[in-house]
Amino acid sequence: MNPTDSENNITFHVSNRWHVSAEAIGLFAFLGLVTISNTVTTNLSYEWVSICRLVFVGLIAITVLTIISRRGIRSREISMGLVFLCFTIHAVLLAKLNSVAEIGPEPIEIDVAIILVGMFLVFSGIKAPWTLSLAKGFVYYSLIVVGFTVVIGGLHFNPLPVFNLEYGSDQIGREEDYSLGLSYFFGLSAIAAVLLMTSELRLRNRFLYGIFCLAFIFLCVLGGGRGEIIATLVVVLLVVLSRLRFITGAALIVIFVIFGAIVFSLEGVETFSFYKRFSLLLDGNLSTRDTLLIDVFMLLQDYPDCLIWGCGLGYFQHYYGYNVGLYPHNSIAEAVIVFGLPVTIVTAALYARGIIVYRNRVGEIDMLLAFSIYAALVSLKSQSLYGSWIFLVSILIFFWIGIAWRGEASIKR
Repeated sequence: MNPTDSENNITFHVSNRWHVSAEAIGLFAFLGLVTISNTVTTNLSYEWVSICRLVFVGLIAITVLTIISRRGIRSREISMGLVFLCFTIHAVLLAKLNSVAEIGPEPIEIDVAIILVGMFLVFSGIKAPWTLSLAKGFVYYSLIVVGFTVVIGGLHFNPLPVFNLEYGSDQIGREEDYSLGLSYFFGLSAIAAVLLMTSELRLRNRFLYGIFCLAFIFLCVLGGGRGEIIATLVVVLLVVLSRLRFITGAALIVIFVIFGAIVFSLEGVETFSFYKRFSLLLDGNLSTRDTLLIDVFMLLQDYPDCLIWGCGLGYFQHYYGYNVGLYPHNSIAEAVIVFGLPVTIVTAALYARGIIVYRNRVGEIDMLLAFSIYAALVSLKSQSLYGSWIFLVSILIFFWIGIAWRGEASIKR
């Protein structure tokens, strides 16, 4: 079966050229909206980020209305939107039945709106040559963020670089020396850069994007998010091995290892937050992640109803009397508590099948797949379930692919 431009069969076009369309602009604005908050460093940067969020929301509104006016809303978008809303309503009703006062760190309505819009835009752009043009846009967007951060004093060089986390420190009332958000953002940037590096035929451009990738990896490490750093390295490695010949990929991995060795050999590296945090990790300090997982298992043991049909959003915090921000920090564990084990297993199975089928169709790890894998890995150690916007959008997309697509490998280049 050859994929066609119908509801359930997609023709893929992979292009190195810039592709500007309502779909591409909408996807870029969506990525900007869900990542810009991660770039906050100083109080001034927080004010600018708030403005940028409004700009991205405006772009998304314009592009969504443009797409709908042009071709309407397709059945796959309606069906998956309804499925997601049914799941969400079910989770909220269970929470109310269990007397949960607060169901999440952020208003659920905002999370749901962002996820539904993201799903719509990805469905709209999945058949366009958006992967590489969007990756280029994200890399240049990241470079602008770096330049702006330096200008406003969010990144100091004295002489080694260090982030000035003024806003986060003011919020918690003590000096903050690491940022999961910055590590997450620059992890995505490094992945976008390596996708471009492995797709370029010109040696000059490949070298340029390789430098960008290393720089973003360094900034990801500088942020100090351990899980984000590991997830970034894993996905970059997967992209290199899947898109290049083995010898070329092995040579690039050696370069990455040498780069890492140079970073760790820098004088004063022990003062970096990532060095301190990985040292704590080697000493067995998991920053309460192990304690939270033990709490999850104890809850399921004491209240097996959660294991069968779920207990709703926020029940974990309600059960232990925790602050609403102290969620399980593991998407699978939280999904089991919220929706129950049967629903979680079925969803995970269709999600995994969708990833496999999609990978067979496109023949490589593209931006959609790379960002989805990265978001999934990060969700296993941080972010609330409904706060993992990229991850939940990818679940809806691959859930639908797992149901609607057959497994034949086919791609039109």
